[in-house]
Amino acid sequence: MGEQKSMRRIFMDLEMQPIQDKEIRRIYRSEVIEIGAVMLDDGGKEISCFRQYVRPSYSNRLSNTIRDLTGITDGKLSGARKFQEVIEEFASWCLKYGTDVEVYAWSDSDLIQITSEISLKQIIPSANISYLLEHWVDFQHEYDELIRAEEPQGLDHALSISGISFSGRKHDALYDARNTANLYMATRDKEEYLQSLSQIRDETEATFSNLCIADMINLDALKQVIA
Repeated sequence: MGEQKSMRRIFMDLEMQPIQDKEIRRIYRSEVIEIGAVMLDDGGKEISCFRQYVRPSYSNRLSNTIRDLTGITDGKLSGARKFQEVIEEFASWCLKYGTDVEVYAWSDSDLIQITSEISLKQIIPSANISYLLEHWVDFQHEYDELIRAEEPQGLDHALSISGISFSGRKHDALYDARNTANLYMATRDKEEYLQSLSQIRDETEATFSNLCIADMINLDALKQVIA
């Protein structure tokens, strides 16, 4: 018998900066400024992580909104490498243990961003990059199908209704990736997860119902009746 292959799952996230060049922005709205990812082995253990900042080509400085949202500064980007180098390094990191991998991201927006930026910057994708783009999973779509959501669920909301506290800083690419991985692991046993989700919902509804009843009761009036 041949040796059984071990599947590795990559959970990744991007942070972007709006493109300041008005002409280019008519077609491409933003460019990547951070790539964060975690790698899980077949058992769900984190075995490696990746974080690199990316120096934008069409923005001289970060907008105040993006700086406050992500915690990224112009100083962190000034010494960073360009997108082509970093995306190549990311692809090599993903495949450093072999090609038995899948890349997970929350929604298809990161996949769209990468393919758009490759086009914008006229990058010829290497074999590694092409392989990753062909082994991409929209985990938000999988999650929405699992819980039969009528509308796409945000990561924060999905974690919250699952009883999972967000770990780390929000809108940090590495932490967003790690929290996506945490949600994936919670949903790995789909039947058990749905039962747990149903229990959490029942407990939440019961608590909310009790609070509503308490709000409707005039406690002072109730004391006078009892007296």
